[in-house]
Amino acid sequence: MRRPLKIALTITAGFVGVLVVAGLALFVAGNTVAGRRVLERAIRDLSAGRVELVGLQGNFPAHLTLARLTLSDRQGVWLSADRVVLDWRPLSLFERVVRVEDLRAARVVLTRLPAPAPGPHRPPASIPRIDVAHAQIEKLELGSQLAGHPAVLAVHGSVRLRSLEDLLARVDAVRLDAAGRYALRFAVDPLRVDARLSIQEPAGGPLENLLGLPDLGGIAATLLLQGPRTAERLDLRVQAGALRARAQGSVNLAARSAKIAYSVEAGAMSPRPGVGWQSVAASGQWRGGLDDEVADSKLDIRHLRLGKVATIAELQATLTGRAGLLGVQGEVSGLIPAGVPASVLAHDPISFEARYSPKDPSHQLHLRLEQPLFSLRGQIATRAPFAVVLNLDVPQIATFAALVKQSLRGHAAIRLELVRQAGREHFTLAASIAGFGGAAPWATAFGSSAKLQAQGSVGARHIDLPQLRISGRRWSVTGAGKALRRTSGSGALESLRAHWRLDAPDLSAFSPMLAGRLSGAGQIAGPPDALAGSGSLWVGGSFEAAPLRLALDWRRAGDGVVSAVIRRGTWKSVHLSGDFALDRAFAWTHGRFSAKIGDLADLDAITGGTLHGTLQADATVGRLAGRLDLNLHAVTHDAAIDRLAADVEAWASGPPDALKVRLAARMPQLGGAAASAASTGMLNLARRQLHIATFTLDYRDRVARLLAPADLTYGGGISTAAARLSIGGATLAFAGRIAPNLKLSASLEGAAAPLVDLFAPGLLAHGRIAAKASFQGRLAAPTGELRWSASGMRSAAAEALGLPAVDFDGKA
Repeated sequence: MRRPLKIALTITAGFVGVLVVAGLALFVAGNTVAGRRVLERAIRDLSAGRVELVGLQGNFPAHLTLARLTLSDRQGVWLSADRVVLDWRPLSLFERVVRVEDLRAARVVLTRLPAPAPGPHRPPASIPRIDVAHAQIEKLELGSQLAGHPAVLAVHGSVRLRSLEDLLARVDAVRLDAAGRYALRFAVDPLRVDARLSIQEPAGGPLENLLGLPDLGGIAATLLLQGPRTAERLDLRVQAGALRARAQGSVNLAARSAKIAYSVEAGAMSPRPGVGWQSVAASGQWRGGLDDEVADSKLDIRHLRLGKVATIAELQATLTGRAGLLGVQGEVSGLIPAGVPASVLAHDPISFEARYSPKDPSHQLHLRLEQPLFSLRGQIATRAPFAVVLNLDVPQIATFAALVKQSLRGHAAIRLELVRQAGREHFTLAASIAGFGGAAPWATAFGSSAKLQAQGSVGARHIDLPQLRISGRRWSVTGAGKALRRTSGSGALESLRAHWRLDAPDLSAFSPMLAGRLSGAGQIAGPPDALAGSGSLWVGGSFEAAPLRLALDWRRAGDGVVSAVIRRGTWKSVHLSGDFALDRAFAWTHGRFSAKIGDLADLDAITGGTLHGTLQADATVGRLAGRLDLNLHAVTHDAAIDRLAADVEAWASGPPDALKVRLAARMPQLGGAAASAASTGMLNLARRQLHIATFTLDYRDRVARLLAPADLTYGGGISTAAARLSIGGATLAFAGRIAPNLKLSASLEGAAAPLVDLFAPGLLAHGRIAAKASFQGRLAAPTGELRWSASGMRSAAAEALGLPAVDFDGKA
């Protein structure tokens, strides 16, 4: 009651003060029209346009009139008053009293409350002695931003203020555009406090919006506080929609103690959009002060809805107080936070407890929340220096990880400490997960332990993070930084500066085939939208017992372009080099890469196959007409998969989703003879799909051609949709997986003796063959089934001349 009253009196005093200052100035210069205009401009300029007077008139100094008064802030006009009249006694200022006989305004428009002044908090100005015999606003118009719907009231009253301990006030307000009455009587002196408040407001009234409960319903409330300060009688009755509240008893203001019984009951309500309940029941009593209280209260809320935050099936709580120890215990059943499946928290209730003792020198509030999935304990220091300590224990993180579609396991423990000192919040965070693991590669990299440690402070503008450490079982990332926030009050960062270091002394933690050390370092600085920085990454170790060396430098310019250079990349016969750049959106701008492999057999452990030969590949990346453009040239010599050897040369150019591809290959030994092949197509890297437009195979003076375009997919293996080849009048069709292991079906139709002669010279003179086959296993040594049907077969051997043609079927 004291703070709202003090605010109201401060506004009244300020309102009167503006007119008083104007009156004193007009006493000197206000007896002429020109002088009044000068004073109007002076007040506007001195207030930076926030106070504007129009039409100063009257008999100075005791009787002033004003055509219009407007008050503004950085958001615009928030109050305007028309036809203001002030009758007062200027000489009473010598007694340090503002004595007003009559203060009237024909119309006052209050659009909203004034915006808080930016900058550091200033202590409130002292309130002078005020004596207003009569004040009246014929029409007080409340804007919809303030009252929800426009409202018009007539207000009149009086006030006599000596101090907050000596006050007499009377205020009456009546709605002019709808039903509604408000009355306040307030009398305070050193021995007594007598107050009476009466509110009668139908649904949709301004008080609902001022309370932030626009759908509360009609309000009927009375408050009576009467008697000597040592034995004030209290009677509070509130009816708001379906809610009923009652409090009765006595209050000893001098001893700060009370004897009160109270109750609240409410049926199904939704006082604001998204917030509501099916029922509320609360009752209790309080006897004594904070040091020697005896308190018992119960609360039961059913089907509580908290907007976009959560829904709760039932909230039960009890409050007890004995000899200076206050405690709250209860349960939350059926909690469903927004965006979280009901099966996560709703199955088991959450128990909670809070304890506070004013006698405790540390003035700490102790908190506890328990549920099978987690346990939270904390302490909050309620007096300076304000501090918070929270400990969260999660026995198994799998349930919570599933909410973000991650498969993780482990026991998590988190400790957060917050302390407010000298206008800054200092924090320390320590989090660890024991037995950590998961399906994702990044989770595997942590090993069986994951830890996070951070320490820093946050002030009005400066954010300091002197320590940050993220670590796995055999690696760690450390860093530190500072940030500066903008002065606009938005909280946005103006600039930041940070550095980091990566150290993994044992690469075997990532793979048993790795050994050695991975390390790196870097720094960034500048405004968030123009960060610049640089860094390096080094690997010195081994892979498959062979030395592995990698060195990479990167740099980020203020325009957002990230460039990097591979200074060294060697492993066995593999040599890598290159450089590239990415724009602000991490899209390629240009790049150059080169790879040389002296023996493809070095890649057997990676590919899972048996490779031989050499490879030289060069690639460039650029932009063409706003699109990414790739160019690739690769050459292999004596390349072999198992015993199938070939020299291959490939070209590719174009955007990643439409790379034009050309391929040429020469196989010196294919079934006892040389063969050559050529193909063109289109490669889509995103879909991992190759569209083969043409294909030719030249083998033993015969040419096989692709009859129609075919699609081949790769990634986890090489597979092809139905493909049809024509060779020597025959048609060969096949589909299935080609690598790493065969699972292929094929058919041959119309194969005549000349085609058979390619693979078995001198075997047939006449005949036709049709066959179907399925193959599986290794490409060099396949297994499977072959069925064939032969007709008109005649041998080309001299001994078979004159023998009749033979028809037969077979299976192998």
